[in-house]
Amino acid sequence: MIPITVDFSALLGHYSTWRLIPVAIIGPRNSGMAHVLSHLANELHVPLLSFTALDPTISPLQYPYFIQTAPNDIFQMTAIAEMVSYFGYTEVTAVFSDDDQSRNATRDDIMNELVKVRLMESRVIVLHTYSETGLLVFDVAQSLGMMESGLPTLSKEFSLFSPHAPYSEKRRAFSSRWNKLSNRSIGLNPYGLYAYDTVWMIANAVKVFLDHGGTISFSNDSNLKGFMGRDSKSCCS
Repeated sequence: MIPITVDFSALLGHYSTWRLIPVAIIGPRNSGMAHVLSHLANELHVPLLSFTALDPTISPLQYPYFIQTAPNDIFQMTAIAEMVSYFGYTEVTAVFSDDDQSRNATRDDIMNELVKVRLMESRVIVLHTYSETGLLVFDVAQSLGMMESGLPTLSKEFSLFSPHAPYSEKRRAFSSRWNKLSNRSIGLNPYGLYAYDTVWMIANAVKVFLDHGGTISFSNDSNLKGFMGRDSKSCCS
């Protein structure tokens, strides 16, 4: 397993990932990059598994080689909608980005929008954005005094809603083994469980494939050299 950091660049992710001749890929981190890499995964027949790129519009029918290994955003949005309905709130203000992962918002942009939100009568604010931008939103909101105003703020990632993995005897046993292995130096949240399941899924698939007589080989087709940056490409049969 080779970790790659591409700083949210779909183009860099495309190049960095495929030049390594993968049999399977864990990632990408965000849905914008997933849309780009899923096309290539389809063409090269390489499984692409992600537990963080959870855009519900990435259809398994359109991208059969892209697998989301955690519940997509529909589940969290449904939970927020049910809570709003349960408490009988009639007006809700949504704060969200108009780009894939809100990478373009500046502090001034966020402040201008939050000033507008503060003037509204809505008592519920739903923040739907990426984590780094979400932290900036909360920082700006605090500077505007919005965090002390008594607004019951709902956030997909921060205040109330986060991925949940039900407790069970199997999870308890796994957490115990994990704590012994890491000497309790690394915590295990739901994303950690999803990450472990994703790695296990690939490892198990490769094992079953090889146990049934499958082979993983490499092609020396010169036409692939310029595209992949290497002389070979992985393939399974």
